[in-house]
Amino acid sequence: MNQFELNVSEVTGRAWELAKKHGLIIAVVIFVAGMISGGIQNMGFPWQSYFEAIAENDTDAMLAIAESAGGFSFLQILSSIITIVITAGIMNTVLSLTNGSLKSFDIAGFKMPVMNYVNYVVVNILLGIIIVIGCFLCIIPGIFLAVRLQFVGVHVLQHPEDGISGAFEKSWKMTKGNFWNLFLLGVLAVLICIGGLMCCCIGVYFAEAIIYFMFAVAYFTLANNTPDTPTDTVTESPAETTSETEGYTKSY
Repeated sequence: MNQFELNVSEVTGRAWELAKKHGLIIAVVIFVAGMISGGIQNMGFPWQSYFEAIAENDTDAMLAIAESAGGFSFLQILSSIITIVITAGIMNTVLSLTNGSLKSFDIAGFKMPVMNYVNYVVVNILLGIIIVIGCFLCIIPGIFLAVRLQFVGVHVLQHPEDGISGAFEKSWKMTKGNFWNLFLLGVLAVLICIGGLMCCCIGVYFAEAIIYFMFAVAYFTLANNTPDTPTDTVTESPAETTSETEGYTKSY
């Protein structure tokens, strides 16, 4: 059996169609999530005293305030965990919109068992550690591992029964033979983010929504074309999606 090759153009086109329908609400959710996370992170820092020290150009006072801000590091960690949890909910919602199990944005996308959230947090922490270790080995191994293991979080949301180790195994298997296509998709995602930042910075939230959909479409496409990978990830059977602008029919 020939190795399936991911078509970056098709993935991007499908993601754009989905983003035109659902991207605005997803962008708003991402913005609100960022505000919540940022607010928690800054909650424990005595900003007023710090700004007063800056105004007086008192370097010693600034250092003393920074060192005495007990709990600030804890709040940073808490903020990071909350961000990952919210990201899990957004990702699960995007997956449901992509496979058709949700027709429009719904809070139901966030209604998952607690263990789904826990596993998502754990796999992302493990993935981060693996990538950091890989980057210490001349950076290239870190990039390679990041590309090959990029679907561990998505898979643990879609198939929690596979567990954490199973999610790593499935991502590795799904991405086999598609490193360069997925790398190109990642470069394209960075360019989309840059384009969003150039749109008065606000556009970056819509850019993130597009990237979420790119990620979801790529996952389903690879999952449905990889032997031994569950094909029930897409609820519509068969699901035919017709592009209104390009006139082609695709199944996901």
